[in-house]
Amino acid sequence: MAKAASRSIFGAAFQFFSRISRASSLCARTPEYRPPWPHHSVARTLDGRDGGRRLCTAITALAPQSTYCRVYPAYLSSMHSHLDPMPAFSRLFAATILAISVAPAMAASAHDEFMATWKSLCGQRFEGAMTYPIDPKHDFAGKLLVAQASSCSDTEIRVPLHVGEDRSRTWIISRTTTGLYLRHDHRHADGTPDAQTLYGGPTNDKGSALAQSFFADKYTAELIKGAVTNIWTIFLSPDRNTLTYHLERDSKPRVTVVFRRVTQ
Repeated sequence: MAKAASRSIFGAAFQFFSRISRASSLCARTPEYRPPWPHHSVARTLDGRDGGRRLCTAITALAPQSTYCRVYPAYLSSMHSHLDPMPAFSRLFAATILAISVAPAMAASAHDEFMATWKSLCGQRFEGAMTYPIDPKHDFAGKLLVAQASSCSDTEIRVPLHVGEDRSRTWIISRTTTGLYLRHDHRHADGTPDAQTLYGGPTNDKGSALAQSFFADKYTAELIKGAVTNIWTIFLSPDRNTLTYHLERDSKPRVTVVFRRVTQ
């Protein structure tokens, strides 16, 4: 019995360090990248080139499908600047701890912790803007974006998203028996559902209390052309003052919105 338990523990540890090793290898090949939106006030605050790979190992270990480390290494490192002074070994240690914290055995806890994080932010107002793409024709371009959790329970968080004067969008994050589910509720001014609504999908077992990625479900793939590879990532900075919403498709960034908390 003891031997079997030992083998199980060592096997899990081997998987963790293998994941870190693969992530480190990928990040070692990742070139520094300057975000294409340095003129934006929010982006200037988050931008930087100091240590673009500092969190790349950790993030890639947690969400290998994400394009963040391949596309926004400088953006990630500057958002998590509290780790900048860490030496290489400490960064690897931190990455290991992060990987262990979201291992499959801890997935249920991470999902509950993510819900608890949002529940603690209920009523808090986040204001921001689209930082990618730079496209004046995009629906979000040049508009103040506001996200504010208005309805919060252990099983469902509703976050209305205001785009300028348009208040037709709501993110719905639900706790299910297997994990978390994200849906985008789009409605007309009279409250009737839009033709494209309730799209989204489930998370995986690699998230944390601050970050979760959601993968397009079958309904979404059939509803929206080309959306079968959609991945939505919602994550908060460690101090809970910065909220980022990112959509990628075909492993390429599609939309990124960065918010700052304006109420405490």
